[in-house]
Amino acid sequence: MGIPKIKTTILISLILIIPYLVKLLIAEPYPAIILPSGHAKIKVTTSEYTFESIEIEGVKNDNELFSVIPPDAFLDPAPSRLLGYLAKNEFGLVKKEGMKAATEKNIKLAKIWYADKLIKLGYKPDLFKVVRYSNVIDKNSNTFISKIQASEVVYELH
Repeated sequence: MGIPKIKTTILISLILIIPYLVKLLIAEPYPAIILPSGHAKIKVTTSEYTFESIEIEGVKNDNELFSVIPPDAFLDPAPSRLLGYLAKNEFGLVKKEGMKAATEKNIKLAKIWYADKLIKLGYKPDLFKVVRYSNVIDKNSNTFISKIQASEVVYELH
């Protein structure tokens, strides 16, 4: 009775240790099988890390320039970690196939809700934009190399 358990334990250990050694000595196998975490994807090369970031920008009441809106305040009561998912689904402001909740009525209510949020935060309620950046960090020195705008989507709320 003890022998099959030992054989099974050794077999499972070998199955799990091989991917771990590949990750440790070479590179993480794809698709990731070693404890993936988070929703963000980071491209890793021999010399740098590249990752995407998202910013929400609005026009302050006292000028005509766009400035960054803190995602915690803009999305409250939703947690800011949902920013990527909300941006992917265009904040519920665009009717897409498969999105049953994106009715004309709900889109209108979402526009009113976002406009109210902008007013409360001191921004003009007409529009906001979502800007995606590609960020690069030097792997050896952990210093920031560049932040390049990858895309920009403007949402009009009127």
